[in-house]
Amino acid sequence: MKTFRSQSEEAMLGGEESHMRLYSGIYEGIEGPDTSPNHANRHRYSIKDALRDEFGGFEDGNMSKAYFESWRNFELASLVFTLLTYGLSAIQYEVSRIRGKGWTDGFLLVIISITALFQLLLRSGRYRSRLAYYKYRKVYSSHTTLRTAGELPWLAAELSLVLLHPNLLARGINFEMRSPQLGKDYTMSLNDFLNLAQLLQVFTIIRT
Repeated sequence: MKTFRSQSEEAMLGGEESHMRLYSGIYEGIEGPDTSPNHANRHRYSIKDALRDEFGGFEDGNMSKAYFESWRNFELASLVFTLLTYGLSAIQYEVSRIRGKGWTDGFLLVIISITALFQLLLRSGRYRSRLAYYKYRKVYSSHTTLRTAGELPWLAAELSLVLLHPNLLARGINFEMRSPQLGKDYTMSLNDFLNLAQLLQVFTIIRT
């Protein structure tokens, strides 16, 4: 005898059949091997495959850790070169006061400029590696850039501060100042001002 079903019953049965077809492959991957003739060329559908199709897959912990460590390495390396620049600048200041503008002073200024160059590269790498980490964690989309993420102005400001360091080009530039209280004239070089200005980078130590 032919049995008539309501539309709701048909929908329920259809849903159950679709679920059985979806998860039959899952149980097959768990319970035992595939004995069909072409089992070697057919991918066995597992629970991991089903969850990947449903939710977009799992995050690879090793890859996430690698991206994060790359970001932290750039951060720490930038901190080290910032402290190195501070130390060399302090030595250069004392040498210039004791020995004047000799070869030692010029050599230190060159080394300071080299460390500042490394800072430029490391700070740029820090922003790029952080963006790559956030993109992998799906915080940003895969098409996000430093400009669209709003990081480009911060990067430009940070690199501008790095350029404020004692250098050979500023060694011969001096400023004459007079103290009204003492009635004396003072001479201060541009590198002395740059030594003070680079202290603005101290926020990188706090950030790290």
